[in-house]
Amino acid sequence: MFAFVASDFEQPYEKTDYYFKVFLDMLADSGILFENACVVDGRSTPAEAQRAVEEADVVWLSGGDTPLQFHYLQNYGLDRVIGHQCDDSIIVCRDKNAAFYGEIYEIKDGKVQRIKEKQRECI
Repeated sequence: MFAFVASDFEQPYEKTDYYFKVFLDMLADSGILFENACVVDGRSTPAEAQRAVEEADVVWLSGGDTPLQFHYLQNYGLDRVIGHQCDDSIIVCRDKNAAFYGEIYEIKDGKVQRIKEKQRECI
């Protein structure tokens, strides 16, 4: 299952749905297919959102306003679920500049630690 977590749970849902499709199609074009996929945003109850993240094989945290997204993650209890569900996982953060600048973090035993930085031109 692929869970797409919106950055703004109350933004126009058409925008969220558009980006959900863009990233799901991008993954499918790369040969990464999912039997189930869902959007986690204001249309979900906190219980539904938590269940979707708990059952997901991949949790995609959308880009955007990070403090706003974290506010929704906390209000929906997703900060705790992601902390437990994503143990032994990797998070890649990047900005919107033309050059890719990534920070890679590992989640292990409930702790987040930066493990690598990389800079290269986008292809």
